[in-house]
Amino acid sequence: TAVIRRNTIVQRPGDLNDRHYSFTNYRSVNYIQISITAALVASQQFKGASDIATYTMVRPNCGLCSEPVQREQPSISSCQIKLIPNNTDDKLNRILNELQCIKSQQIKSDELLSGISLTMYALSDKVVQQRKNISALGHSVNSFGNQLNTDSNEVKSQGQLIGGLETRILAVEKTLSNITVSSSTTETTPSLNDIAREVQLRTLLAVNLIIRDSILRAYRIGKTADNKPRLLKIVLSSRAAVDSVVTTFPKLQINPPDHLRPVSITRDRTQSERQYERSIKNLVPGEKEENPISRSDTTMEFLRLYQLLSTQKMEIASNVQHSKNLKAFTSPALDQKLDRNPNNSSFSRGGGVLIAIKSSLKSHPVPLNVSNVEQVYAVMSINTNNFLVGCVNLPPVAPLIIVESHLSSVENVISNLKPHSVILCGDFNIPHINWSSDLLGLSASGDFNPVSHAIVDSFSFLNFFQLNSISNNQGNTLDLIFSNSNKVTVCLATEPLWYVPNKTFHSPKFPHWTSPDLRNLILHKKRAHAVYKRSNSAANYSSFSELRAKCKRLSKIDYQSYISSSEKMLLHNPSAFWKFTKELNQNNTIPCTLSLDNETEDSPTDSANLFSKYFSSVFRTAQFSFTDFPQDNIYPYDLPSNCYFTPDDVLAVLYPLKNNFSNGPDGISGRLLFNCRDSIAFPLFMLFRRSLDEGIFPVAWKTCSVSPVLKFGDPSLVSNYRPISILPHIAKLFESIIYSCVKRSLNHIIIDDQHGFRPGKSTVTNSLVFTSYILESFESGCQVDIVFIHFEKAFDTVDHCRLITELARLGIGNPLLSWLQSYLNSRTQYVKDHGAFSNLSTISSGVPQGGHLSPHLFILFTNTIHNYLSTSKILLFAVDIKIYLKISSPLDCFQLQSDLDSFCKWTQRLGLILNLNKCHFMSFSRKRVSLMHPYFLNGFPLKRVFEVKDLGFYLTPTLSFENHMIITIGRALKVLGFIKRNTRLFTSIPCLSSLYFSLVRSTLEYGIVVWQPYLARDRLRIERVQNRFLAYAAYVLNISHPLHDYSTIKSSLNVSTLSFRRFNADINFISALLNCSIDASDLLSSISFRIPIYPTRNHSLYYVLSHRTNYNHNHPIHRMLRLLNTI
Repeated sequence: TAVIRRNTIVQRPGDLNDRHYSFTNYRSVNYIQISITAALVASQQFKGASDIATYTMVRPNCGLCSEPVQREQPSISSCQIKLIPNNTDDKLNRILNELQCIKSQQIKSDELLSGISLTMYALSDKVVQQRKNISALGHSVNSFGNQLNTDSNEVKSQGQLIGGLETRILAVEKTLSNITVSSSTTETTPSLNDIAREVQLRTLLAVNLIIRDSILRAYRIGKTADNKPRLLKIVLSSRAAVDSVVTTFPKLQINPPDHLRPVSITRDRTQSERQYERSIKNLVPGEKEENPISRSDTTMEFLRLYQLLSTQKMEIASNVQHSKNLKAFTSPALDQKLDRNPNNSSFSRGGGVLIAIKSSLKSHPVPLNVSNVEQVYAVMSINTNNFLVGCVNLPPVAPLIIVESHLSSVENVISNLKPHSVILCGDFNIPHINWSSDLLGLSASGDFNPVSHAIVDSFSFLNFFQLNSISNNQGNTLDLIFSNSNKVTVCLATEPLWYVPNKTFHSPKFPHWTSPDLRNLILHKKRAHAVYKRSNSAANYSSFSELRAKCKRLSKIDYQSYISSSEKMLLHNPSAFWKFTKELNQNNTIPCTLSLDNETEDSPTDSANLFSKYFSSVFRTAQFSFTDFPQDNIYPYDLPSNCYFTPDDVLAVLYPLKNNFSNGPDGISGRLLFNCRDSIAFPLFMLFRRSLDEGIFPVAWKTCSVSPVLKFGDPSLVSNYRPISILPHIAKLFESIIYSCVKRSLNHIIIDDQHGFRPGKSTVTNSLVFTSYILESFESGCQVDIVFIHFEKAFDTVDHCRLITELARLGIGNPLLSWLQSYLNSRTQYVKDHGAFSNLSTISSGVPQGGHLSPHLFILFTNTIHNYLSTSKILLFAVDIKIYLKISSPLDCFQLQSDLDSFCKWTQRLGLILNLNKCHFMSFSRKRVSLMHPYFLNGFPLKRVFEVKDLGFYLTPTLSFENHMIITIGRALKVLGFIKRNTRLFTSIPCLSSLYFSLVRSTLEYGIVVWQPYLARDRLRIERVQNRFLAYAAYVLNISHPLHDYSTIKSSLNVSTLSFRRFNADINFISALLNCSIDASDLLSSISFRIPIYPTRNHSLYYVLSHRTNYNHNHPIHRMLRLLNTI
């Protein structure tokens, strides 16, 4: 027997904080020894043998005694059974011999059978192998057949391609011996002038080109229309005659006779070439000028023509033969083009040059013998003056031979044509050259190379001026304009070129899971429906009905494939799976039209500025300086003034960015930082280290973007939104490193009543402390009056000067204090709404929302609140504050009001603003008549409420969680309905289980240790929510089970009952509280160990008080202790 004296202090072994507990209940400890003697009955082999075992039952109490006392008891005599031997005769011997013979035969037969079975096993293995060989051979035959089908289809497609090519070759061969002649006018009936012109044309071709016998026939082609010319098609005898005409006729057009001025000749085109040329000509809308251009307007018309109709780098399909060949159109315009090809460039994409000239101007292209340069030239005749226009594109780092070919061709063209004026424009790709022109001609300076030297020397010889001074984004002038006149002005085009088509992007009309085949089928179905509506024919309806059925069938197939791929993402890419889940319930609540006060905006930019105006209105300017703020009550805390970290710490904070694909305000994505982590870890370390040592936070990291999020009410009112700040990723990394260095030191100086953003504390611990206090007050027959405090924009109205002063009073020094001051000051933000951005606004107060340091800076800012309360209790979770007191008389009410007045003085000292419309109070009582007393804040009467939501828990004056249970079950059922509507095609057990666990069960089990139901009907109501999911999962996954029996489904899905999980939650919470994983000293002090002073039959480890009422009997801590006593 061991006796514990009173007032003995026992230290609990393994306590990390070396805390001591005083035991208030003592009993004596008895060790009961029980000896059990067992006798074993002897068998035939062990006659009269007996075994005696002695067992000692020892019950230790709390580990206070080291060794149990054992006492032996006299053994009990065992029973002995004697076996009487039997005599055998000869008959029995013979029987035994026969039995031995039979046994030997049986052994032989067993051996034979075993050999046969082994043989059969070997044969079966061979049969299985033969079957596998036959199956493999069948697969080979099938694959060979599929390959044959593929080859046959390819042969058919090649045959069709060859047939198409043969058709095109025949069409080209038919047109090789033809030319077409176009004129400016064509009459509907032949006239004498028309016939005479054709005779003169025949005579010209016969005499000058010496092809007298080559013309076979000539006739008009095309439809007759007013003011539109018809082509004259001339059929020659050979291809050589066509080439001779096409190459020789442009020379005659330099000084043509009057009757041939409007005539142009080109090689005949095939039908596909004509269609393509029409599409090209349609891109260049023509303008017909009624009045001819006078001599004084010649220069201006030339410059306007160059500005609007000359371009470069326009890629044209290569299936039309153009190159150096002459093309002339008398309808909308004349365009001379040259595409990029292997002869003039090694690049396969881009490039090409084009000159388009109005049809009202007399012009013709200039043939060239150079094929290795992307260049074209054209001559325009305005009155008696000829103007030469050239366009060239030299690729970057062009070989010198290409540049010399271009320069020689320019000199040859100018020497042969002798134009009045020359303009040569193009992309010469000569960077780092400064061009200038004076009266003496061209001059250049900069980084020269052989190419630039050749261009400058050649164009200086030609007396050219470089007229373009507009550079690109890199500051280089690559697009150059050379002319022999220095009176040309170059400016940026104010309108896009007419012949460059604009591509319009439309938002997709189909869901992203639809396949191209389904989209095409839907379009065909709509056309068929339109045809049926117009005709009202049964045959058309049958076609429409067939297409509609195909659409439905293919839509189901595509959606099922999309669901299957989404299910697979849970294992390989969980973030993509949850993104898919979020898209199912995505709803943009921000309308296009927003209003603030009497101001209404509907454009995205104006709406963003309206949000910015409202969010910026809550900021306050500094009202106190550091010297104005009182410096008393300096705390003797040894807080860090610097932070020490390594490059490995920087690398460690980069790893969580693996699945972060969002971009910060600086445009840098988290995924980019993760992919470059090994390269940027040390540079970031150096940058962070220098920033902290100098006490300066970089300005580039002080800009944040704000996204509006609807809080409640009308979504068209800007005042119903709250801002969510998005900070740069690098700035958040820096903050996380600073916080990890100082959090341990700062956590020790924060008051225990603060449960927000602290390790070991949460909303559950806050609510448990509060409910325990109320239940204990109910036990003593008192009521509890509580005042719920709400600030107005608490995080946004923190005065920077006061915050820095509070940090200095706590003991934080430089350079960390200077760095925090730089971190808070001179910050800016902008609002992003519907893709539009607002103007930048300055943040003059508050802590940056969304940062790692912001909540802890606010907690330190409000850490002195307990100095202003004398009697009342207080609980905080960041900005949520509860001030309460047990009321047993009116004097307690006056004491609570006195503490409220002191609290108001504290808020005025810190510059915080109370939102008096949201501040209210409640009286918790189980008595029939409660003490009704009014309370005031700054002279404002507070409203008494009878239901309040605090940290996610719905509270009533009787502390009954009935209403909270109803709301929680309703929310869980709502989410479960969403899951059922969107997962009917799911076939994956992990996906369904993950959705239920994350979205439904987590809602049912939030803070369950606080409000755990103790009535059977309430437990059944909660369990029915899970049973609904189990029934749905059994239906979707085809799990057979008896009616209303969910055990089979639970085992298939590995789902335990909610009551069992509540039991585990209680055990885990009290274990974490005893292991100090949960930091709640108020809750820990309410646990008492049971140490009896005399022997009893109660073996409970923890002492639990008895209660007269059910609600006190189910006190959360007492309930948990009772469960532990039953284990």
